[in-house]
Amino acid sequence: MKRIYYKVVFPLFFSFLVIGCSSSERSYVKLSSTLDKRIYQKTPLSLAVGIYLDPSLRSYVQEETVIHYNVGYHRYYFPVGEHLTDKIEEAARTIFQKTILLENLPGKEDLKKLMLDGIVVIRLKDSKMEFTIDESVFYATGLHKLSITVSYLDAILVKKWESEITVEGKGLDSISSMFEYEIWGEWGPDFTPAIEDAIQKVTYELVQKIIEMAETTQE
Repeated sequence: MKRIYYKVVFPLFFSFLVIGCSSSERSYVKLSSTLDKRIYQKTPLSLAVGIYLDPSLRSYVQEETVIHYNVGYHRYYFPVGEHLTDKIEEAARTIFQKTILLENLPGKEDLKKLMLDGIVVIRLKDSKMEFTIDESVFYATGLHKLSITVSYLDAILVKKWESEITVEGKGLDSISSMFEYEIWGEWGPDFTPAIEDAIQKVTYELVQKIIEMAETTQE
């Protein structure tokens, strides 16, 4: 077993030393998280609601750079806002009887014409990512702390409640084959699971908060 370890691990380690000075410019990272299945099991609220997603949230792209003496230099662009807003829109259509996506916050008269019971406003509060590569070079962990603010305005645009939602997404990537080793050398470790996990969690917590607050408000 030891012979196999020295024959496989050491050559792999020294290969990283060779590519350590290389750099890679990564284009936008593709995100593909899905909605938590429990959302589909919720009883839809009998409300007609407008969803206003702050433009800065929708267009938010997070740039992260990883520099490691063995892996090299890699730059990532995560379209967090685009993907998160897509998931929020999908969730809203699931939990509300009627959902209208709003490009702007309407006035009282516009709200009446749209026949909405209220408006859910969602903004990005914070997004922090931490990427760590184990010194053995065979494990990479990702952590994404994501927080949003959500508020609900009634039919006459009075703010009924506001809340902050914060989650942590986690991910792990490891090398177990030469193919994965080559990917690390060219593109760097895969940190997308951490971001996808955070998006799924924050969307689920958002649904939970909306349902909780809606039930409380209607009492």
